[in-house]
Amino acid sequence: MDLQCRRCHKPIAADGINIQQMIAKCGACGAVFTFNPGDAAAPDKPRAARGVIPIPARWKMSQEGGALVFSNRWFRPVFIFLAVFCVVWDSFLVLWYSLSLGSGDGTPSAFSVIFLVFPLLHVAVGLGLTYYTIAGFINTTTITVDRGSLRLRHFPLPWLYSGTIATHEIDQIFCKETVQTNKGTAWYRYAVSVLLKNGRERKLIANLDAPEEALYLEAEIEKFLGITDRAVAGEYKG
Repeated sequence: MDLQCRRCHKPIAADGINIQQMIAKCGACGAVFTFNPGDAAAPDKPRAARGVIPIPARWKMSQEGGALVFSNRWFRPVFIFLAVFCVVWDSFLVLWYSLSLGSGDGTPSAFSVIFLVFPLLHVAVGLGLTYYTIAGFINTTTITVDRGSLRLRHFPLPWLYSGTIATHEIDQIFCKETVQTNKGTAWYRYAVSVLLKNGRERKLIANLDAPEEALYLEAEIEKFLGITDRAVAGEYKG
């Protein structure tokens, strides 16, 4: 039986399913719920066709030389706040090191070394956050799919998770939902993953704001490649 959690949509382990009482407990989020035999997914069967999913507001789709190209600019209003924060953070660090290096007679002391070493973690945070903020203002993500490959690219600044997957290795495209909670507040993020014919899973793109973005990309890529949509254990069903 392939059963999925109703809260986080992750697969339920066999030891979390009580067939006699028809109760299941999710090992990932701790949710307990009743179920019917019909709730189990059948990954090897084609799924009923979804309705037409409109293109999400921040995405653009085009065809270039026989390839399908999806593009999405990173910029969001939150990057304006991050830019102001980075200016304040980085200015404080510049001031700190200016005072540390400009004081004394040039002879290093234990106290001056501590002043130089102490903020190194803050420097690393500042550099990483500043790089991310600049990327947020100028970067674009593209997903390009043709008959030979599925490619993810972030530019002009390099970023993580870029790569290429050969289309002949692809079995299914599917969506996943992740839930992060803090003091009773939940944040939901969505990803598009690729199930390969050898059973391995590769993440195509993550950290999407809305499920419609992931579902749209899944539907359009599978349609372009002629892949029959089937249920995948642990996927977001929509």
